[in-house]
Amino acid sequence: MGYVIHYDNATDTIITVVEGVIHVPLVTEFALETFTKGDEQHCNKFLVDLRDTQVNESTVNIAEFALHMEKTGIRTEHHVAVVIRNNESEHKLFGAMSKNRGYARLRYFYDLDAATTWLHNLP
Repeated sequence: MGYVIHYDNATDTIITVVEGVIHVPLVTEFALETFTKGDEQHCNKFLVDLRDTQVNESTVNIAEFALHMEKTGIRTEHHVAVVIRNNESEHKLFGAMSKNRGYARLRYFYDLDAATTWLHNLP
C-alpha cells in the first residue's frame, strides 16, 4: 500500500498514483500532499489513479470525508480526474456528495486515457 505524487510539467498536471487498500486517513494524507503540491506548482489540474486500490471504509466515513474535503486543500475550482476500477458504489457516493457540495469539476473515469484527455482539453 502506498502512493506516489509528481508534477508533470508537460501537461501541467499533478498526478497521484495509489495502490492497495485505502481508507479515510490514507486518503486524507495523500490528498493533503497532492493539493499542497498543486499550490506549490500553481497547478489546477489533478489526476488521481485509484485503479489498483480497494476501498476499506464505511459509507458513513466516506460521507463524513466528503463533508470536510476542503480540509485536504481541494478547492471547487480544481479540476480533478479520478480513475477507478473497483468499488464503484463507494466512489459514486463520494462523487455525488462532492458535486452537491460544489465540487462540480471532480469527475470519475474508468479509462486513464479518457481522464487524461479530459484534463488536457481544459483551458
